[in-house]
Amino acid sequence: MVRKKEEPEEFEMPEVTMVPIDSLKEPDWNCRIHTQRGIDALVKSIGEVGYIDPVVVWQDGVILAGAARWKAAKKINMPQIPVIDRSDLSEAKAKWYSLASNRIPEFNGYDELARYDLAKSIEDTDVSMETLFTDDELEETRRALEDIDVDLPDVEGEEGADAGERVIQNVEVLIQIPAGLWPSVSEEVSSLVKGIQERHPEVLYTIQEVEQ
Repeated sequence: MVRKKEEPEEFEMPEVTMVPIDSLKEPDWNCRIHTQRGIDALVKSIGEVGYIDPVVVWQDGVILAGAARWKAAKKINMPQIPVIDRSDLSEAKAKWYSLASNRIPEFNGYDELARYDLAKSIEDTDVSMETLFTDDELEETRRALEDIDVDLPDVEGEEGADAGERVIQNVEVLIQIPAGLWPSVSEEVSSLVKGIQERHPEVLYTIQEVEQ
């Protein structure tokens, strides 16, 4: 018996509308804590590129996602704010989405080397990196990356391959980390390795702690 392929579920995209900023409010169940640095960074972000992401709201203007953006917009006296209204959700689903919008991003990490290179590539442009990273934070990342000693072996093409073609076999890479440093860099190293392997699945890694 051939199983009929299921059609992808179709969703109707909600409209973005402008509403008075004072018509919104945080829910009693909001568990996200917003730091002053975070709000100030959003204010500076709006100054750099304008207001981009709509706030997601539920019944009676309760904010499901985007409370920090709302607070930043209030701080600079924006009279209106773009919103997506999901008053159609049940209370349970509204609360689930409120939690999920904050929780799901925590499952992801960074390719630290790529993030550092990206930050450095725009450091001397007309945008301010201070909004995202202090000089000390960038320097700390640089030192952490330097402490990770990556030993890349020479890779040669297969015999008989044309000069312009290199057939890459599996490459084994040994990452040596000074003893005692692993607990503080494990997440960054794992994200770095994952990011490289997604682009180069032929690269195999071994992580080893060594005495300095």
